[in-house]
Amino acid sequence: MRVGVIGSGTMGGRHVGAWTALGAEILLYSPTATRRADLASRSAATAVDSLDQLLESVDLVDICTPTDTHRELTEQAARAGRHVVCEKPLARSVADAEAMLEFCTAAGVALFAAHVLRYFPAYADARRSVAAGEIGAPRALRLSRAVDWPDDAPWLLDPARSGGVLLDLMIHDLDYARWVAGEVVRVEAGCERGDRIVRGWAILTHEGGAVSDVRGAWGTDFQSVFDIDGTDGTLGWDAATAPAGDGPEDAPYRSQLADFAAAIRLGSAARVTAADGLAALRIALAAVESHRTGRSVELAG
Repeated sequence: MRVGVIGSGTMGGRHVGAWTALGAEILLYSPTATRRADLASRSAATAVDSLDQLLESVDLVDICTPTDTHRELTEQAARAGRHVVCEKPLARSVADAEAMLEFCTAAGVALFAAHVLRYFPAYADARRSVAAGEIGAPRALRLSRAVDWPDDAPWLLDPARSGGVLLDLMIHDLDYARWVAGEVVRVEAGCERGDRIVRGWAILTHEGGAVSDVRGAWGTDFQSVFDIDGTDGTLGWDAATAPAGDGPEDAPYRSQLADFAAAIRLGSAARVTAADGLAALRIALAAVESHRTGRSVELAG
């Protein structure tokens, strides 16, 4: 497969590394010539000078750019007849995400939402256990995630572009909560910002009665934690105390992109679909709206 990666930031680099491990031939484009040349020099990707050159030369386009650019780039790729992988969040608005799905369907190309948390082994294993009934019905989920201050991606600090911590960071765990406990019918959320720290929280009520407490932060030490309480047991994991993994850092990204490539090749369903990306976006934007208004937001189950 010939893959065109758009974007030369952190996620562009991770995706280039994962596609390289999968044996893909990679073309790379970003508007900043020095950054794309630097990433190409550190990887197996070949930098190209224009988006048109990339689109005419690949089978699949992998979009790793700021959220507010996703719709336009997806439509350009679909117009060229290329399948699309799009980094999370799928778009900055529900209207844009819906348009992306409709455009790709009309063009006859696949669209995949890159919610990579579903491919991290501890998270995937826990979900399999819940689906198998090993802890009974899920009743309460507690999920938290924290990362460094985004100095390398200042656009994240512009809510008009990124949606802020509630949308950009916490959508990982909002998607996971829905995957484990089912559709979300109510969201209550808030956010507070200090000096180089932003903290967000969201309480999700699921259709089946489970409640998820999701926390996220920019500007602290890395954290990735979950606890899932069921009617017959509990599952939990904390990256801080978990044994070091044996695989490479990009292994979940490699698993994710391999799944997407197999779905194209075999016509099968991927673990996460564009419809999942749209559903996660609805939840995250409901959290943004709840923070703005100070009121809970109802969602259709």
